[in-house]
Amino acid sequence: MYRAVKGSSTRGPVALVAIAVLLLGIIVGTAQADLSVCTQHSANPAYFSPNGDKVQDATTISYTLAESAHVKLTILNSASATVRTLVSANRAASSVPYRVVFNGRDQSGRALPNGVYRYSLVCRNAKGTQTVSGRIVIDRIRPVLYGLGMSPGVFWPNGDGYRDVTSVKYRLSQTTLVGLRATTYSGKTVRYFSSVWQQPGTFARGWDGKNGSGTPLGFGSYRMIVSSRDLAGNSSRTTLGVYISPFSDIIREPATFRSHILSLINHKALSISGDGWFTGRADGTFAPSSYMRRGDLAVSLVKAFGWQNETASIAFSDLPTSSPLHKYAALAVEHGVMGYQNSTTKEFGAATPISAATAMIGIVKGMGLSSLAANIRAQDTATPSRNGYMVVAGNLGLRYSYTRIFPSRAYNRREMSLSLDKMLHLPAWKIDRMKALFGPAAAQPIVQTAKQKAVTNASRQLIGYPYVWGGESFSEGGFDCSGFVYYVFRTRLGYSIQRTSAAAGADNRYPRITRVSALRPADTVYFRAAGGNYINHTGIYLGNGYFIHSTRSRGGVSIDRFDPVNDSYWVEQFAGGRRIVR
Repeated sequence: MYRAVKGSSTRGPVALVAIAVLLLGIIVGTAQADLSVCTQHSANPAYFSPNGDKVQDATTISYTLAESAHVKLTILNSASATVRTLVSANRAASSVPYRVVFNGRDQSGRALPNGVYRYSLVCRNAKGTQTVSGRIVIDRIRPVLYGLGMSPGVFWPNGDGYRDVTSVKYRLSQTTLVGLRATTYSGKTVRYFSSVWQQPGTFARGWDGKNGSGTPLGFGSYRMIVSSRDLAGNSSRTTLGVYISPFSDIIREPATFRSHILSLINHKALSISGDGWFTGRADGTFAPSSYMRRGDLAVSLVKAFGWQNETASIAFSDLPTSSPLHKYAALAVEHGVMGYQNSTTKEFGAATPISAATAMIGIVKGMGLSSLAANIRAQDTATPSRNGYMVVAGNLGLRYSYTRIFPSRAYNRREMSLSLDKMLHLPAWKIDRMKALFGPAAAQPIVQTAKQKAVTNASRQLIGYPYVWGGESFSEGGFDCSGFVYYVFRTRLGYSIQRTSAAAGADNRYPRITRVSALRPADTVYFRAAGGNYINHTGIYLGNGYFIHSTRSRGGVSIDRFDPVNDSYWVEQFAGGRRIVR
């Protein structure tokens, strides 16, 4: 990119001709003559970029001679100093142009700086001298599209006149060829736009969300590839993200949640019209931070599990049959995925925000996995009734890995969208593995001493609490693996224990257990990093092959099992245990 020096201005047809010649990249020079030896001369292209990219790396200076003459062709800088002599020789008259390539280097072979230069052609014979010249520009700077962006970043081309079109907006300071190409998020081209030479100014080029055939594209994430090239052949490319969605506020969402929201939209599980599993707002927003309410959850669960065409006769004291929510609330209660908010007064409480545990209980029950949750809870009935459901939901990946929502706290629409989409795309093998790990055998009583039970019970109280790197308390929002173990042993029960997994695993104050079969309830367990020899994870052994730990893959504190058949990972990575409680 190079800003041309000021020069004389032209008006009318002359200006149009000048622009046309400029765009062709050819400069026809001026002449100061005592005779007419040189009849034609030019530099093509007049703008070039000697940067080695094989695009306009040189310019070719052409001239024709009507008479034989001594020719001297030089390159002059803006101070009229000679920086390169290209030709100094006798030349015969010829109607076929002589051509000389100039590569943008000085007489010593050094690259000349960007700028405006002139070629000077001096033709001399017995009749006199003729001097002609032309302007050339060396420019290695890529073109810049100032203020480049797309607005709105989320549009919904449904013909209602609101956010039907998005525009690529930019400002140019020099003549530039600008092209647009719309692609899917994975890079498949869905539409080409004409490349257009544009003069300096401000521009907005619209896209109506259709492909090259005029067919509307589906909801989702798209990219607009903006390419630009200047007169010297320098080019640049920028990728902009844009979303076709009925919800204008999802662009601010983290990529993880945004992908799940868009997935639900494409599945028609999320809509603005009210026919999805749950809906957006009438103002075109998704309101991801707003809490899910019991009425919302009833609608989501009934539609997600396909019960919406059934009838139910359950009555509520606070929800008349004329309410659009009554049907969904009644079906949710009848199918057992929800209950009364107050069973004594028969209140449903449609406007009450739901907790994370309520959401997970409803989903797990709707999937028909309540028996697994019951088996897990049977290991220790003196723990919260939600625990089995939180374990099933966490191990199936239905919760956000970095959630900061405690089980009893309100669940927002953002995290609910992730949970519903995860359920929608849950592979069958995960469910089969859960049934194998937490089948009837999981409900077998665990034999343990009072001291051991104090540890295992304290650890189970934290099931469903978030994984937070470095966390070791509720005030920090959750626990990492060693922070969880440290909290149970040190903070809750007063045992002396090292804070990190590696240090605790190497603490020889406590007997080391080398085999899984030798573990007892309340033993700490340690795991090697995959492919490494160092300890990077820890948990607490519960008994009967089960252990409890805090891990991102489960969304926080959950239970797993040493099972060489159905889930061999933990067996393979086992690095030993320590017996703190004796």
